[in-house]
Amino acid sequence: MIAEYKKKTSVAGTVCLVAIIGAAVLAILIDPKQPGLGSIAVPLLSLIAGIAFIYACWCHIKAKGRSGWWILVLVLNILGIVILALLKDRANADEKKIA
Repeated sequence: MIAEYKKKTSVAGTVCLVAIIGAAVLAILIDPKQPGLGSIAVPLLSLIAGIAFIYACWCHIKAKGRSGWWILVLVLNILGIVILALLKDRANADEKKIA
């Protein structure tokens, strides 16, 4: 795997998990009937988590030395995630040493 993209995958995955946990905690703590922070923060954190997830998948694909078009496999939901996880590493030795 290409180390530069592997690091980006880890960072984006961490951002995704933190955003999901933050949205869940805010959804539990804030009364949904009252307008305010909860009505803005929870959807915003959910959007951040979604974007970070897609970026983490894209970086994972690039780390394996594949084309970015493989991101379209995510349309298959869980099956797409399994396919992306099982992709073989096609990065050559020169690409691995760059980062």
